[in-house]
Amino acid sequence: MAWIFDHSWYEQLRIDPNSLDAEGVPQHVSVVRTVDDAHVCAVHSSEFPQAHLVGFNQELAAFLGAPSLSSRPHTHKPIQVPEQLVDWLTGKTWMDGRPPLSMVYAGHQFGQWAGQLGDGRAMHIGALIAKDNKSYALQLKGAGPTPFSRRGDGFAVLRSSIREYVASEALYHLGIPTTRALALVETGHLVSRDRYYSGMIEQEPGAIVCRVSPGFIRFGHFEWFASQGADDLLRSLADFCVARYFPECTQEEQPYLSLFKTVAERTLDLVAQWQGIGFVHGVMNTDNMSLLSETLDYGPYGFMDQYNPNWTPNTSDRPQGRYRQGQQGQVAIWNLMQLANGLYPLVGKAEGFQDILAWAQDVWPQKESDVFVRKLGLPLGADQDRALVRSLLVWMERAQVDFTDFFRKLSGIDRPEELVEDHWSTSVLDQWMAWWRDYMDRASYWGVSDQQRQQLMKSVNPRFVPRNHHLERVIHAATQGDWHLFHDLMRVLADPMSSELEDPYGWAHPKPKDAPDTALSCSS
Repeated sequence: MAWIFDHSWYEQLRIDPNSLDAEGVPQHVSVVRTVDDAHVCAVHSSEFPQAHLVGFNQELAAFLGAPSLSSRPHTHKPIQVPEQLVDWLTGKTWMDGRPPLSMVYAGHQFGQWAGQLGDGRAMHIGALIAKDNKSYALQLKGAGPTPFSRRGDGFAVLRSSIREYVASEALYHLGIPTTRALALVETGHLVSRDRYYSGMIEQEPGAIVCRVSPGFIRFGHFEWFASQGADDLLRSLADFCVARYFPECTQEEQPYLSLFKTVAERTLDLVAQWQGIGFVHGVMNTDNMSLLSETLDYGPYGFMDQYNPNWTPNTSDRPQGRYRQGQQGQVAIWNLMQLANGLYPLVGKAEGFQDILAWAQDVWPQKESDVFVRKLGLPLGADQDRALVRSLLVWMERAQVDFTDFFRKLSGIDRPEELVEDHWSTSVLDQWMAWWRDYMDRASYWGVSDQQRQQLMKSVNPRFVPRNHHLERVIHAATQGDWHLFHDLMRVLADPMSSELEDPYGWAHPKPKDAPDTALSCSS
């Protein structure tokens, strides 16, 4: 296996000495505990003698330096890979001769301070130097308990693992910053879960996702060390991140403030991109926010069906709707304020942070609107076009059109009559026709032809996204041992804008209007 390892996670972050025995071997986790003098704990994975690989990302593996491996993309049979790789992907053997690590962090959950959280079911198993000469960390999610498992068992179930694997790769191919999925392993053991928090505990098949990112550093890391007054650990973590991910900030007079400004802008850009594809994260707690502005922790997410800014896929967020679609930008800014509090001890003055947060509040509406201006195939930068977006979204909510389907169809029509639906009222139809006239006026103003407009729109408005009702089909089949639907969905999501791909399973079809909303919880 042609891997090149990066040991800096072990050499530059402080490992909790209490997590190792006298010979440097991780202690088996027997109790959840507070970790207040380290960045990470050394951990053991659990044993999974019946584990087998059911999903493997050959393109990502090749990028990370692995040789070509043989897989069977359209069969439910286990993928054939070296036994050594499966052992790595379950934590049975150590990837670079060093034990897995779990990180300590805190966070605000649904707006409330939750104290120490940490990697309750995630383990860093190593970092690799990829073909771009950058380092990428690998994590196992669901490989067993850690000192941070709290009320959980450290395991993950197959349904949530499929959802994370599918969605992270879907966003990657949509060009949206995200962690990625290298592998999906069925562990062969059952996990107890109360899926809907209804008191009904069921046994579900367990699974592990191996996910990949330059780093899994969260806003909550800085919140934790700041809350503990652990300035040395806070500073060393910030220095590790600046040197590794934000080297341009080292040239600034105030590098930590520069770090915050960079993270703020990239975070807003990320959430604006979510808005543009109708993606709702569902649980934007500060411990689920990436310092690298990647989409992180795919729990009760969803891609909107009918456009509704008040929609949230998370049953735990209803009816409050803190994390609803139309609120994601404001939640991102609130979360940035908590990151500012975490970085404040390194700066000692609030004014710079306040200025950046005020800037974020001012610029957010423009960033969000500009994503939609591009979806309409128009140049950026005019207030009239942003007003056109606002009026369209108001109309879409009233007309109850499908978000993804509407923009994809809009990308290929020459006349407004081609999009009219039978159930529209007279007033909805009149508003649509009036909006179309304004739209054509703006295209004419910019000198954008129908052909140019449609060409740009088809490059940014996907035909395929992993809708929740389709994912339920995939999960049901996979639970029965049939992985055919999973592999076919991954096939179309790898080329989401294509008009040419065959679609025998109807992945591009919107949810029927009379179908129930898919209920999701944080249970995994």
